Amino acid sequence: MQIRTDLPLLLDNRNMTQTELSEMTGIPRVYIVYIVGGRMLPDDKQLEKICQALKVTSDMIYPDPAMRDILAGDKPRRRKSRALQTLHDKGKEAQHG
Repeated sequence: MQIRTDLPLLLDNRNMTQTELSEMTGIPRVYIVYIVGGRMLPDDKQLEKICQALKVTSDMIYPDPAMRDILAGDKPRRRKSRALQTLHDKGKEAQHG
């Protein structure tokens, strides 16, 4: 499942490559590729570094309020779908490792 993100648009708008974002944040390029492609959620530190590098807030990267709740570690306000709940559960599992 892919996670909707506006990272490709933000990178394009800033004429920045994924490699440059990786170098600016210290996040391995392979993780940047997965995050930009919506195949991986960044952890709190990674998201903060990405936001600083792009000079944006997380809601510009993840405009969907339910996704912001997941990234913040909160349960979605209402159950939108089984897929979203599964994504939330996986995020919780990853945090508690």
